Amino acid sequence: MLLACTEHPDLTVYNEKQLCEALVKWSLANTEASTNDIFTLFRKVRSNLLPLSYASGLRRFYSDIGNAAVNAILNTSSELKDSTSLNQFRIRITNYSKKLLLSGCPQMSEILLLISLLKPDTSPSKIKQILNSSPSLISNSLKSLDNKSFFSFPNVLAIDISGCHQLNARCTFECLNRAFPSLTILRASHCSQFRVQDLNFLINACPSLIEIDFSLSFDAGDFQWSGHGRDDVLSMAARAVDNRCVRQLSKLTLEGHTDLSDRHLSVISNLTERLSYLNINGCSGLSDKALAAFLEKCLSIHSLLLCYTSFGKESVEVLCSDKCQNSVRSPTMASRLRHIHLDGCKGIDEFAMSRLLSHMTMIKEVSLRGTALTDEAIFNFTVSSLERLDVSDTKVSMVGLRPLIRRNPNLRCLKAIGCNNLHEELTANLSFSPLLCELIDNCNHLEEVALGWGFSLFSVLTEELMVFRTLRELTLGLGASPSLQFLHCLPILCPLMESLVFRFQVTSDDIIRNLLESLKHLQVLELRCCLGDLTMHCLEIPRNLTLTRLRLEWVCRWMTNDQLALLTRTFCSLTEFYLSGCNLLNSNSQDIISAGWPGLTVLHLEECGNLTKSGVSSLLSCKGLEDLLLRHNGGGIPRTFMTDAASELPLLRILALDLCDACDGGFDSPSHTFLRTVKMSRCKKQKLCFGLKAEIAKPIHKETIILQWNSKTDLRTSIVKERI
Repeated sequence: MLLACTEHPDLTVYNEKQLCEALVKWSLANTEASTNDIFTLFRKVRSNLLPLSYASGLRRFYSDIGNAAVNAILNTSSELKDSTSLNQFRIRITNYSKKLLLSGCPQMSEILLLISLLKPDTSPSKIKQILNSSPSLISNSLKSLDNKSFFSFPNVLAIDISGCHQLNARCTFECLNRAFPSLTILRASHCSQFRVQDLNFLINACPSLIEIDFSLSFDAGDFQWSGHGRDDVLSMAARAVDNRCVRQLSKLTLEGHTDLSDRHLSVISNLTERLSYLNINGCSGLSDKALAAFLEKCLSIHSLLLCYTSFGKESVEVLCSDKCQNSVRSPTMASRLRHIHLDGCKGIDEFAMSRLLSHMTMIKEVSLRGTALTDEAIFNFTVSSLERLDVSDTKVSMVGLRPLIRRNPNLRCLKAIGCNNLHEELTANLSFSPLLCELIDNCNHLEEVALGWGFSLFSVLTEELMVFRTLRELTLGLGASPSLQFLHCLPILCPLMESLVFRFQVTSDDIIRNLLESLKHLQVLELRCCLGDLTMHCLEIPRNLTLTRLRLEWVCRWMTNDQLALLTRTFCSLTEFYLSGCNLLNSNSQDIISAGWPGLTVLHLEECGNLTKSGVSSLLSCKGLEDLLLRHNGGGIPRTFMTDAASELPLLRILALDLCDACDGGFDSPSHTFLRTVKMSRCKKQKLCFGLKAEIAKPIHKETIILQWNSKTDLRTSIVKERI
């Protein structure tokens, strides 16, 4: 029966991964099933259409199936042209499908999309012409096909093609126009061929769209605030836009598009009359004047994500002006806002910040990390509807934060890392710091807390701390002083905990082992520069299937290859692994990592002995890698490594290397790549006293060279002093 279900033409799944996951669960639950039965079922999965990182991860427990799937994905293009049957390459879409999830499939191309949408009666000669067409000629094949040649799927409302960077924007949008007349949501993040200039064409092709996501990878550490916009040549499509159509778009995400200019934003403002949500985090090419002009036109906006942009006084003036009103009850745009993120916006001074906060009376979510926020500004912030607040790296103190917490009992998230002014010494009659007392007395729905200075407690009063029973994420940074008793009791106090991050904290083997064994929902554990009695024994626990991210920075100095191998057997579901300061590791560690965690998407290795002294080979077998950092692990990385990594890791978006590790003095930059960002650190020798030899000195960071591609050919280079 199960076999018949996999072959039924009306089998409706979001993607091949959903079907494969169901078969994996069935095989684990039916241990009496024969190997032949299992392989017969898995052959019904169209492995060419699996996400690459998922297929790579299958090799951990199903090596034959995983290897076959990875090879099929990497060879999709050649197999497609040589295949006598196209059924294995067709995406499963039925009349019952409501959404289509193709994210993480770098093999997805316009040809695969086309053959999945064309009706069976399409002439073989036309199919052959499409299969043999180069990407630049696919558009001609599309024009020669009428709408009757395409299936129509009116029930499909959402499509996710994130990470499908082979897709050409115009051809893809034309296919969507022909086959999905009711499409309302399109997520296309990390699609390097989709540019801001293509928005006009997309809106015309799919007029029913309500939500568009064109985001690119964005790292706050790379941001350089310029304070002015670029006047790039705008190559938007010349076709006129029907105003009745564009009014539908209400949510637009363009995060990370450094190519977004003032003129682009001006055109977009004419296409989006109903826009209520805008995310342009990291769009550093915009000026404050252009942002202000945009806000004057888009009066329906209630959510603004503007981190690391030139948002400043002019934009604040527009938000607080009573000229931009669309209702009597909400005289200003600021008073209608529900969410605003302004992290790293240096264009807002204390006066502008104070004015903006005084107008935001209905806000639910505010993020002001690294801004000019002061207690004086918070005094004017009289909101009582806050649910999420981030004031990290600001000058705020308890004088300003205390009344704000008391007015907002529904606060679910509070982040205040790096706020030195929150530090207050505990008196003899207090068990908790003033900040902790306010949270205990006023906030009963906390789900996420990130604190440093200001988080202190001497003893654990279980009944009082049960306010944290709903907590799911906890970050304790520099300045936080939790007692060891509190850390021991965390599983009792916070049974739903999913993420734990400790930075510069004193802990021990017993505490970490207790947390790993007792917190059944824990998915993220980060130990960064922690002190105390910590050894590898803290991670020696029974097999853990829930943890997906593990970060060990400068806490396991004496880790050996055998202990690393034990780590791969214990935490077998990891997709993100960060390791620093393990000087005993060598080149064999690469084999251990790639064999133990073949499905990794993020891998950071720094100061790990001689791990790359003999080059980098087996790490490239982790085909799902999206973010790779290798620094100070041995000078054996070849000059061609950047080019090799870009060609062998189809999903790779971020690559960070150190010139100290280059065996030939440097690296060749790839000319055509789907990489988004390359960071190359450069070190300098320390000056030594007393006539000591320079060879014994450890190199120290000098600068970081950042290469960033906005498209396959648009490369920008910058040099920053920071180590990022």
